[in-house]
Amino acid sequence: MEPSNAAGRPSLFGRLRSAISHSPVGRGWRRSSDLELGPRSLGFAALGFLTLVPLLIIVSSGDPERGRGFGQWLGEGLGVSAASRELVEQLFTRPGQALRTTTAFGIAALAVFGLTFAAAVQAGYEKVWDLPPGRWWAR
Repeated sequence: MEPSNAAGRPSLFGRLRSAISHSPVGRGWRRSSDLELGPRSLGFAALGFLTLVPLLIIVSSGDPERGRGFGQWLGEGLGVSAASRELVEQLFTRPGQALRTTTAFGIAALAVFGLTFAAAVQAGYEKVWDLPPGRWWAR
C-alpha cells in the first residue's frame, strides 16, 4: 500500500518507491534477495577458504625438489617486497614438512569440505538458473 495525500493520489515518496521498485535495479535487488545472495556468498567463501587453502598447501608441497611451498606461491601472488615475502613464507611449513605432517584425518576432512564446497556451488547454480535440485549422488 502506497502512502497517499489528502486528494487520494500517491505521495512523492510512494511514486518514487514504485518507480525504483519497477526499475531494473529494483528487480535485480528482489532477485538477489530471492536467491539469498548474501548468505550464499559468505558460505561459499568460507567453504572455499576451508577447502582450497589446505589443498593448495598439499599440492604445492608435492614438489620438494624445487622448494616452492605455498608461502612462496602466496608471496609471489601478492606481489609484495622480498622482505615481506620472507615473512609470508614463515607463516607456512616447508614443502617436505607439509607432506610428513598430513594425517588421514586431515585428508578426510579436506575431502568432506571439498564435497560440501562442490554441493554449495551446484545448489547455487540450480537456484540462479531455476533448475530442479539434482539427485543426492550427483553432488
